[in-house]
Amino acid sequence: MRRNVVGGAFLLLLLCSMLPIARAANPTRKVVFLAGTKSHGPGDHEYEKGLRILANAIRTSPDLSGWRAEVHPNGWPEDPSTFEDADAVVVYADGSDHRESDHPLLQGDRLDVLRRRMRQGAGLVVLH
Repeated sequence: MRRNVVGGAFLLLLLCSMLPIARAANPTRKVVFLAGTKSHGPGDHEYEKGLRILANAIRTSPDLSGWRAEVHPNGWPEDPSTFEDADAVVVYADGSDHRESDHPLLQGDRLDVLRRRMRQGAGLVVLH
């Protein structure tokens, strides 16, 4: 899992480096982490734990002051309005190779919610 988290951290930092440096209306940056439902035993696919490590790295890094990170378990936030000010969305979950209905983004209008936010400039990272 540690190697996956490090790889995920690298991807996240790469994504963040591509975001514009300044934003007039809201200088704070926000990353929304969506942790998929755990589907394996302890130590395998620890989606929520891995994202909590990344979120803590953002919160405690002196180079990322002004950044906020939220971790939402079960693949989606209880209040979808959390995306309204998201600069990046990171999904760490199982794929849809077994059952499409198990993928957290393939339920209801969730893809449309993310599509609208991405059209407004948010980035999307998907990890497994």
